[in-house]
Amino acid sequence: MPSENYDLCSHKLERCDRPTRGGGVAIYIRRTLQYEIVSNFTSEYIEYLVIRLRIKSFTCMIGTFYRQPRGNYDMFIDCFENLLADMLLSYDNIICVGDFNTNMMSVTDYKTNALNELMSSLNLTQIIQDPTYRTTSSESLLDLVICGNSFNVTNSGTIDCSDMTDHYCVFCELPIYFNKLPPTQRVRTRSFKHFDGVAFEADVYAVHW
Repeated sequence: MPSENYDLCSHKLERCDRPTRGGGVAIYIRRTLQYEIVSNFTSEYIEYLVIRLRIKSFTCMIGTFYRQPRGNYDMFIDCFENLLADMLLSYDNIICVGDFNTNMMSVTDYKTNALNELMSSLNLTQIIQDPTYRTTSSESLLDLVICGNSFNVTNSGTIDCSDMTDHYCVFCELPIYFNKLPPTQRVRTRSFKHFDGVAFEADVYAVHW
């Protein structure tokens, strides 16, 4: 289906589809914002779409991710690490969001420890603390927001979207500061490109001083 079928009035949809039926990742972006797609990829162990977003003098990289639960985890970690390293070479301000299918509430799980070690090595922080997936007998933190430590997150959390999905939505709010521009100065000038010296002299002599 074309992306235009899912566009909102104020936002545009960018997506990276899975070549097989179903799946893929997508980002809604406000139409007034300037951005470009940096990278996208889909495989049996990771799917992602990364954009570079510009708001006046502020620039950041935003990526949305999905890890298939039955995919090879070591290959996922290797691919994710390489992508993060490339992103951090260009910008300190990066945000990674999505369903990583790694329960960050399990302190003994191999997958959780591997992802925590990767984030620590790159000076990144996972800021969602509440469970994002609940059943009648368990709860898990699978949907993550990973930020560079240069961000000062003012608010983050989960939103109950049980009428649409069995996962909670995650969100974060970040203050964006711009370089203050100097005050505008207006200077009036007059062009002398077509100045006629003879006519000007005649006008001067014609004035009764």
